[in-house]
Amino acid sequence: MYLRLGPEDSGKTIEIRSQIQRREKSVYAEKMLDPGQYLSSERLVPNAETFRSIAETVVAGKKGDLVRARALYDHVIDRMRYMKYGSGWGKGDAVYACNARTGNCSDFHSYFIALARAVAIPARFAIGAAIPSERNEGGIDGYHCWAEFYTDGKW
Repeated sequence: MYLRLGPEDSGKTIEIRSQIQRREKSVYAEKMLDPGQYLSSERLVPNAETFRSIAETVVAGKKGDLVRARALYDHVIDRMRYMKYGSGWGKGDAVYACNARTGNCSDFHSYFIALARAVAIPARFAIGAAIPSERNEGGIDGYHCWAEFYTDGKW
């Protein structure tokens, strides 16, 4: 959907209705040309020696990308705290997340992606809505984002 609004539209209400089919997040295959595109540096998820050093230490002795990715995930969960106060959080900035060790889901995923890419595991950002399984209608309070990683032909 694309809307072009101007000052004359100020104060107007826009209502969007849709029918959504809920799907639980799970492993899935995706036909992609090059998962290696998810190893590249990005502005907020740079390739930096700090990430490489941390990631190599975390995955040392681990075999296979699934096991290595789980070790990186455990590291992120053990190292960071979910806190949304102060400045800098919520931007998906991997350097901020690494240094501050706090933030929201945007910060957690960016740190994980930086670590995964540092040890050659393709990883990317994903976003959706977290809806409790017992609720089938009503508003959505906000978004949730997470990291996906690629191994054995699946995300």
